[in-house]
Amino acid sequence: MLKYLTIGVLLGTTAGISPGPMLTLVISQSLRFGIREGIKIAFAPLLSDLPIVVISWIILSRVTGFDQLLGLISLAGGVFLIMLAVEGWRAEIDTTVTSLAAPRSLTRGLLANILNPHPWLFWLTVGAPTLISAGSPLNSTAYVTGFYLCLIGSKLIIATIVGYYRLRLNPQHHRFLLRALSSVLLLLAAQMILKGCGQICS
Repeated sequence: MLKYLTIGVLLGTTAGISPGPMLTLVISQSLRFGIREGIKIAFAPLLSDLPIVVISWIILSRVTGFDQLLGLISLAGGVFLIMLAVEGWRAEIDTTVTSLAAPRSLTRGLLANILNPHPWLFWLTVGAPTLISAGSPLNSTAYVTGFYLCLIGSKLIIATIVGYYRLRLNPQHHRFLLRALSSVLLLLAAQMILKGCGQICS
């Protein structure tokens, strides 16, 4: 059990702090709207990964042309990231977020995760095979628990830090950070679109 818990912790921590759309969204939403909205992004994989795992297994066992399908997912994800980047570039700090402000953080997090090819590749190549090799419900539970505790926990820590310090930034620094994050999203979008086109044409 300890072996699979350790594997889950290492994989979850690595995934949680790795640069990518989800980490960028955690930072940008925390910066724009505060800790609460960054936390919603952090919890998105907990809700969206289950259908990814199930669909990945169906694709793996029954569907041909997986590369083309993954390419379409990458293209859709790239377009979605461009939309978020444009919005972030135009945004200003929001110090009056209430329950009626509707920053839609959870929805954005769910879409960003589902339209990101990396969770699909992870569960097809590493996550699911490791889960199968665990061999017992206790080992599987330890692996999944360690993975999601560290995946979500690392993002929660980042959201808390960014959200805490966001109001201590002057407007110029705040605008610079938002636009820098938007630029990162654009680079990630370009990477996903180019990769998607390559997979579709292969």
